[in-house]
Amino acid sequence: MQPILVRIDVTGPGFVAGGSGFFVDSRGYILTNQHVIDKETGVTVTTFDGTQYSATVVEADATADLALLKLTSTRTTFPSAPLGTSANLVLGQDAIVGGFPLGTDLPGPATFTSGIVSAIRNISGQDFIQMDTAINPGNSGGCVFDITGKVIGVVDAALLPTNLDAEELNLAIPIDSTKAFIQTGLGK
Repeated sequence: MQPILVRIDVTGPGFVAGGSGFFVDSRGYILTNQHVIDKETGVTVTTFDGTQYSATVVEADATADLALLKLTSTRTTFPSAPLGTSANLVLGQDAIVGGFPLGTDLPGPATFTSGIVSAIRNISGQDFIQMDTAINPGNSGGCVFDITGKVIGVVDAALLPTNLDAEELNLAIPIDSTKAFIQTGLGK
């Protein structure tokens, strides 16, 4: 699982931010959240072996909160994530999140947390997987794996209701909702 995950560092006008992403094609295409790269002026991606690459945004959709990046590299042997399906999710099934919580503030390799699928939610017309798996700043754009290691979702957000003492309301975009977006971006 770890080699498919990447840390994404973004610079923009007056800010530096970070997030996670994962390879969806061996030519260096990476799926992440649009909010990770929003207003970027430069993107650096760090792979499992510590190699850093610059990347460009080839496709972005703010409504779906998805972005597809392409590494500036001629390499065609990057590890590609095995995409599963989110169509058959069962409440209570295992969910494993991989990513880079806290970005560069927590140096080192990707980390993994586990929990369960708590619900399938529709919020403002978009479907989400709700999980009790820990999600922290920097995990955005990372993977949600099933127990077989297939990607079933893209980490999106920790839902923190105002004035409520709530925990573990964490959301991911179902992988089936990303497949058309990925195919469109790979054609560019």
